[in-house]
Amino acid sequence: MKAISIALGSLSGGMHILAFWLYYRQMLLGTSRPKAASWLLWPLLTTLNCVLYLLSTGDWIKSILPIASTAASLVIVTVALKRKHLDWPKLWELIIMMAAVNVAILYLIFKSEMTSSLLMQACIVISFVPTIVGVAIQPRSERPTPWFIWASAYVLTLMVVLLRWRGQPSDLVYPTNCFILHAIVGLLTFRKPVRAAQDKERSCP
Repeated sequence: MKAISIALGSLSGGMHILAFWLYYRQMLLGTSRPKAASWLLWPLLTTLNCVLYLLSTGDWIKSILPIASTAASLVIVTVALKRKHLDWPKLWELIIMMAAVNVAILYLIFKSEMTSSLLMQACIVISFVPTIVGVAIQPRSERPTPWFIWASAYVLTLMVVLLRWRGQPSDLVYPTNCFILHAIVGLLTFRKPVRAAQDKERSCP
């Protein structure tokens, strides 16, 4: 059972890195336009979440994916900033960023494992809002492939958690939450652009 868990955990981490690599290529080609308000938050949140998840589960096999996510998001954001692929966030996006930071501060204050875990997941949900809204308005700003690979990787992590079940429901919250969020973004890429966004795209040279 441990060998299967390690294999699934390693596969989930590998899929996560593959999705980041695909996203990196799409970003360089201009087929994916990352939302600064989300991506500037994710290195901080993935790092905090990785530490929390590793400490709360006490299981490095369950934590393979969050470790991979932390490393890859740091690389993507560093490259995006250097190549100026991130636009300055709008006012409402800055408000979202501040809300996420405030929730992260509350997470650091609370000592309860369950409370900290739920606050961190709330933080991650808030950080996804700019990306979800942006893709809902302009579906062509993202491509579905990386998002569905990310979502699939979280399904594998859920399988690892169940295989190594120790009666801790909080272990399920993180991968379930992230599966839903990444799947939503992937599904939104199939929407028809709203009229205002279509007109804006047509007016661009």
